[in-house]
Amino acid sequence: MHNSGSLALNSRKQQHTILCNINARSVKNKTAEIVDYICETKADLVAVTEHWLTVSDSACRTELCPNGYKIVDHVRSDRRGGGTGLIFREAFDVKKVEAGVSDGNSYEFSEWLIKWSSHNLRIVIIYRPPYSVNHRVSFSVFLSEFPK
Repeated sequence: MHNSGSLALNSRKQQHTILCNINARSVKNKTAEIVDYICETKADLVAVTEHWLTVSDSACRTELCPNGYKIVDHVRSDRRGGGTGLIFREAFDVKKVEAGVSDGNSYEFSEWLIKWSSHNLRIVIIYRPPYSVNHRVSFSVFLSEFPK
């Protein structure tokens, strides 16, 4: 699991919303570690890439959420691995805008609209699988697709 840090988003009342990103490389054997991280950092929103969940992993989704949190996600259905998701406090209203894979298969994404109090935030979570025997898509293809 790789923690990419956190970002505090300021509101007018100087309260902070803490957004973190985790590249999990499979959450299935790390649920306790992820829950501990969320509780320790008091994260409000946690973007997760490479969660490796399938549609049938509802028990794992439940285990990933501390009390007062929910999860929404997009699975990578065409092969093993990948997937993006968002773990968030129940006080947030989260709706999926769009999700999928780029035309050239160089990255996958999910886009979420988050509402709370009088705030609106749009988050796009992107995962670019590395070049491999099973994913022969170069970084230059990603660069050409990403601006689209």
